[in-house]
Amino acid sequence: MSAFDPEAALCGAILLNKDAFWRVCSLVDADDFTNPRLRRLWSLAADRIRQGVEADAVTIGEVSQDMAGLAIEVATGSTGHRNAAAYAEIVAKRALERRVLAAGHRIAKLAGDDVLGEAQRIMATLQPRGMVNVRKLKACMAEWYTDASAKATREEVMTGVPTSLPKLDEMTGGWQPAELIVLGARPSVGKTALGLQFALTAALDNRPAMFFSAEMSGKQLADRAVSHLGRVSSNSLRRPRTMQEEEWSQVTTGVSRGRELPMWIDDTAPMTVDGICGRARQINAEHRLSLLIVDYLTHLQLPKAESVTESVQIATRMLKALAKELRLPIILLAQLNRDGVGSPGLHTLRSSGAIEQDADIVMLLHRPSEQDRGRLSLDVAKHRNGECGVIWLDGDLAHMTFREGMPPEQPQASQAPVPRRQGFVARNSPLRRA
Repeated sequence: MSAFDPEAALCGAILLNKDAFWRVCSLVDADDFTNPRLRRLWSLAADRIRQGVEADAVTIGEVSQDMAGLAIEVATGSTGHRNAAAYAEIVAKRALERRVLAAGHRIAKLAGDDVLGEAQRIMATLQPRGMVNVRKLKACMAEWYTDASAKATREEVMTGVPTSLPKLDEMTGGWQPAELIVLGARPSVGKTALGLQFALTAALDNRPAMFFSAEMSGKQLADRAVSHLGRVSSNSLRRPRTMQEEEWSQVTTGVSRGRELPMWIDDTAPMTVDGICGRARQINAEHRLSLLIVDYLTHLQLPKAESVTESVQIATRMLKALAKELRLPIILLAQLNRDGVGSPGLHTLRSSGAIEQDADIVMLLHRPSEQDRGRLSLDVAKHRNGECGVIWLDGDLAHMTFREGMPPEQPQASQAPVPRRQGFVARNSPLRRA
């Protein structure tokens, strides 16, 4: 065995001092070792250390006689445990290089209809281990203060990506980096239209956005985008022969505005969470995205698991991890249960426990009356870092546009009236139940 073998040096380090294991356990794993005997020695030692028992050359020899000689050899030949992290980094780097080469060979042999998607899924598994970022509170505060100072010097008050709804901007400060936002609604209420409005608003503010659509085609989304940007009726767009000259002028305006926007649409079918993560990383590397929209959870091909709830939880955790990795907000559209009457709550989200747990913000879009289809409420039912409340919307569905509206008149009651702002109702207001 070479005296300069980092795998042997790393095994020797943890045999000399088990505390060294905890300094490197997030950097390397048994699979990172090329020498099968050193891989087994590492596994034996790691298992004992995790159990809180001794794991030196003598105790390893007691539980596995065939490992005794190797354990003594690496322990006596070790330069000590202080350089364990350096040894681990070398082992991890070499392991990553081997995985990249193996992935390249796998990609070279791909064939079929989804070669690009499969290649992206393979590449997505090559994230290096040990992306650890443990810092003292002092360092985190310094980073926060620098960021806050920079924001304070800007002319705009909002710190995140604009939402298109002033009161929602006021509540959230705009869509914030690393947040997973869930927008839930029952079928045909308008969640896709509102999600598209969020994406277009970001792009109009020169903030690159990406819209993943598992339900609609890119052509259908373009139809809605032209309607929103050109202020032309979606009904007219479906019957171009009946359109007037003024409407064609509006279409031209919508198309012209849309062509200039930094916005991407992915309507891959079937759409997987792995595929979303892979293609988002690819576009982000080239254009530095500011917002992702995923439409919608029920139509995704979820990861395999023992139950639907577990599959949903894996998906939401992957999207939350992607939001943190890329430092951008992700808005995930979700369908509410069809049953039930009245205003929806968190419990009406399908697999609600899994979704609610990972989401930073949960918004519920609701149409109180079928007789007034343009009248909608947007309930910010969960907000991890801010206030909750209801924002009332006037939906111009013909033009795929939503604007803030006035809350309904408060019913006569003996209690004192609750102060309200236009378009917004506080969490404790009885209007929330109207």
